[in-house]
Amino acid sequence: MLMMAEEREIASAPAVSYEDAREYKIEKLVLHSTGVTLDVKVLQWKAPLSCEVRAYPYINTQAFQVCSFEPKYQIESNQWKVKSSHAVINEKALGEYREGKYDLYTEIEEDIQIIRKPIVNKERETGIFGGTARKKDGYTLTVTNKSDKVKELTLIERIPTSTTEEIKAKLLSINAKKKVNYTMLKDGQIEMKLTFAPQEIKK
Repeated sequence: MLMMAEEREIASAPAVSYEDAREYKIEKLVLHSTGVTLDVKVLQWKAPLSCEVRAYPYINTQAFQVCSFEPKYQIESNQWKVKSSHAVINEKALGEYREGKYDLYTEIEEDIQIIRKPIVNKERETGIFGGTARKKDGYTLTVTNKSDKVKELTLIERIPTSTTEEIKAKLLSINAKKKVNYTMLKDGQIEMKLTFAPQEIKK
């Protein structure tokens, strides 16, 4: 009798199919009055991942392990539970669409420490009554690899951007003891690829 009841339970499991973005079809759904949440797998797919350590100090001075991939279906929730094998890495990882791919911020990179301090510059005006105002602005970034291993970091900073023709902004310089290779991205973003020896500090 118990086996027959279990068979009926399995047979009555709901069948959920993905129809379109935010559109699903559920068949054979029976909600019991137990108040227990019913979890049903809708779909799964595999995608190659490209992972790196990345930081956006102008938003957050923490570095993150970021994995990028091209989704096969539209992703509807940007909060994830991330697992590696069977171990849960992050219960509430965040993700976002960026440049045609999806970036998933899997966990904080604890071994990279970033300190961002503003450089205070005086404003200078040229001309009288409506002349040109020039303002220099900048930041000092001190990045430390606290680990005993070599670490690679993609660091993305930014300069102000303007939406009017009257105001112009440009990058004046990036200064460090060793030359920094950087790429200007859109919206004033500057991408720097950095490699750190164990316990190395770069400013």
